[in-house]
This record gives sequence, structure tokens and C-alpha cells, in this order.
Amino acid sequence: MTRKKKIYLTINSILIVLFWFWLVFQYLHRLENSISVIASRPNISQVSNNINKELFKGGIFSGEFTSNFPNMGIIAIRFKTYYRINDDRLIFRLKEKSSANWYYVNIYNTDQFQPDQLFPFGFPIIKESIGKEYYFEIESTKGDVYDAVSVSPIEPVYVSKHKFVLNKLVNNQREGINYVIGKSISLITDMDFVVHAILYLLVALSLMIYVIFSYNHPYPSIIIIALTSILVDIFLGRTTLFQYLLMAAWIVVCILLRLSSVILTRLTIVLLAISSLLFIAQNKEWSDKAAVWFYLILALIIIRSLLEDSWLKQSKSMRIPD
Repeated sequence: MTRKKKIYLTINSILIVLFWFWLVFQYLHRLENSISVIASRPNISQVSNNINKELFKGGIFSGEFTSNFPNMGIIAIRFKTYYRINDDRLIFRLKEKSSANWYYVNIYNTDQFQPDQLFPFGFPIIKESIGKEYYFEIESTKGDVYDAVSVSPIEPVYVSKHKFVLNKLVNNQREGINYVIGKSISLITDMDFVVHAILYLLVALSLMIYVIFSYNHPYPSIIIIALTSILVDIFLGRTTLFQYLLMAAWIVVCILLRLSSVILTRLTIVLLAISSLLFIAQNKEWSDKAAVWFYLILALIIIRSLLEDSWLKQSKSMRIPD
């Protein structure tokens, strides 16, 4: 391996690792489970045994738990919407178990709930929440047979979120260590995070393999940028105008420079592999996006093939006869 190729692969490896970290960070940010937040899964004792049962008017779902961390500011609960937009209004109440008064009470519209997704009930941060027992209630005000939600049995049913100030953690070594341990445990035990991190790693490895195979191509950077733009669109759904311009420029380059069909074929193979893995992982949204890009690049190959035939005919007609 030449020195130039080693430098090329080293730089691209670093960029791909950073790209993986960026995908993971964006995922955490999108879930509001940012670096400064620890998501905990406390053991909740159900006071009312009506999980997975529709909450009708006056119906109450309640539970009690012990907080594992300080700075508690959210209790997220997973709801079933029965795939309809419900018009019920739920009263959420929270208090310390030993207290006679409610710490927080608020009303939430159920039309904003997503099917089998965690809904965050936020409240003013409780700084000294660690080790304390809390009791909460969720009461329906107008639920009926065709307009009600229920607490979903899908794990995790409950998640408490704890907000930390990073500057304070840096200045307090003991709290900083406890935070790092707690954050690590919360991420490792979060199967959604683990699955996403693995999928993003497969994306990064696919990109690395493509970088290696594209080294001898005269325009590898253009191809890598194109593939990265596609992957960002698949996994984040945040394609920007700049990315669309990059893709348009890439297509123009493919046509003008007559890039080899082998390069485009490799790209379709990568996209087909990613789509298949996502399908196996039962992530339909991402799998469908990857499949759409697969067909788009396949269409580009066909267009290029037609243009190539046209180029060959044109070049033959321009030859001077002997």
C-alpha cells in the first residue's frame, strides 16, 4: 500500500467515525435524550391494575416509584392510541408519596399522542429527587368507547428523565463520575438506542467499504459525498437544499464524465444491502427510503446505458472512413 493511499484511507476512516458519532448524536437529540439528560427506567408499582385497558371518563391509571437520580423533570409513559386521533383530555398529577399536596398538575390533549410511543409529562425539575418515592395519577376527563387511550404494555412502559448541567459535572468530580456511569447504563439498557447505534455502524462500515473500492477511481470524493447525502436522507430524513444540489451535481458529473457503470452498480448493491438489513430489522420507514434510492440509482444506470449507446453511435458516425 502506497503512502498516499494510507493517508487517504486514514483521513476517510476518521471522517466516517465522526459521521457515525454525528448520526448517534442526532438520534439522541431528536429524542430529547441529549447528552445532559439521563433516561432511567424505575421500577414502578402499579397502584391501579388497568394497564392495556382503555381509560374512560373518570378512569385513573396510577403508580409509584423510587427515583434513581437527582434532577427529575420528566416522566414519559407509553400509550396506545388504537391508531386513531382521540379527543380525550388527561389530567396528570405528581407528588412525593409522603406528601399530602400535589407537586404538579396539568391537563394534556390525547390528540398529540403517537401510537405506542412514549409521551413526556414535563414538570419543574426536582433537584433532590434521588432515592425519594413518588406517586402519579393519569385521569381521563372525557374518554368513551370510541375515543380513549390506554397505557401500552410495550417495554419500557415508563421512563423518567433527569436533566444535568454539564458545567457543574465538570467542577464536581464525584457527580461527574456518577453521571457518566448513569448515562452509560441508561444507553446500554435502551434497546432502541442499541439498535440504532448498530444500524448506524453498518452504515459507516458500508461507507468505509465503498471508500476502499473507490480509491482508484478518478472522482472518489464526489461519489462518497453522494452516498453520504443519501444515507443522511435515509436515516435522518433531513435532506437539505445543499444535499439536493450535491446530488444534482453528481448526476451531471456521471453524465458528462461518463463515469463507469461499475461505480453506480456498486452503489446500488450497497443501497440494496442497507434496505434489506433495515427490512429484517423491521424498520419499514428507513427500508422504504433506501429502496427508493436504490431504484433512483438503478434508473440512473439505465439512463447512462442509453446515453452510452448514443455516444457510441455518435462516435462511429464521426469517424473518418479509410
